[in-house]
Amino acid sequence: MSKDLPLRPDLDWLRKAAKQRLAELRRADAAAKLHHAQLEIARDYGFASWRALKTHADAVSLDWQVLAATLAGHAGALSRLLDAHPAKISVTGDRWNRPLLHLAAERGHLSCVEALLARGFDVDLRDRLDHATALHWAAYAGRRPVAERLIAAGAGVEGAGDAPGLGVRRWAGRLQDTRAGVAGVLLSRADQRHLVPALRARSRRDTRPCGRP
Repeated sequence: MSKDLPLRPDLDWLRKAAKQRLAELRRADAAAKLHHAQLEIARDYGFASWRALKTHADAVSLDWQVLAATLAGHAGALSRLLDAHPAKISVTGDRWNRPLLHLAAERGHLSCVEALLARGFDVDLRDRLDHATALHWAAYAGRRPVAERLIAAGAGVEGAGDAPGLGVRRWAGRLQDTRAGVAGVLLSRADQRHLVPALRARSRRDTRPCGRP
């Protein structure tokens, strides 16, 4: 049975493991070579070759760098990574496996939102768990500048079809507070004139729209 590879495998650690394996192999066969040890390490983790293992480790490491830049709001680093690796714009992450635009929007990282939109990110892309757009998350977190930018980029303001069935207005109004017996802020109209002031006025308690911790 194959060993479980760490979620963020470190290539330097794998190289050290291969050198240690080589030392073990040479105790039985002095003619053993590094590539023999590398192949054994790769097969330990279910890969057919060292190259396949290295390719996987490199890809995972790059994904982590893209996610880390987005979560931290480092737009310059994010832009450099995406310029060098355009396909990584589709990376998803956090415990709800959300797209980059959603992560940047909830955290209010406007510069990262700009970087993603400039590279053609679909402003109305839905995440898998909540079937929500980035505007839902900007509304939920009260990120007014991000919400304004997403609306200007063409984001659907109604946002119907999310898994909780609330729409953007109620994500902004914190309907989960209503479920708990506390009236939330409800928006009277789903347009920019009313959405943005509601985002500015709403409270910022750290709960999830679907009741997740």
